[in-house]
Amino acid sequence: MFILKRQDVEISSIQHPRKDQQVPILSYQGQTFRLISVFKASQEEEARALWRELTDNRGKACVLLEEPERFSVWGKIRLEQLDSDT
Repeated sequence: MFILKRQDVEISSIQHPRKDQQVPILSYQGQTFRLISVFKASQEEEARALWRELTDNRGKACVLLEEPERFSVWGKIRLEQLDSDT
């Protein structure tokens, strides 16, 4: 869906409603994404392959975030979906 740079997004975290943990949240143009996976800078191809698999083959709305030291893949959610996550 999107390949973005760190300066294009806002990253925060929220408390998971049923677990004692913080959930990383990426916001971009009014859309919300949850962290799926993080890759080292040397794993760019693996990060792009996962992103392509999710977006092209599975039809998921995902972001590939490119940062100097790493790549991360984020999947689109609505914040109320966290209530039903396991």
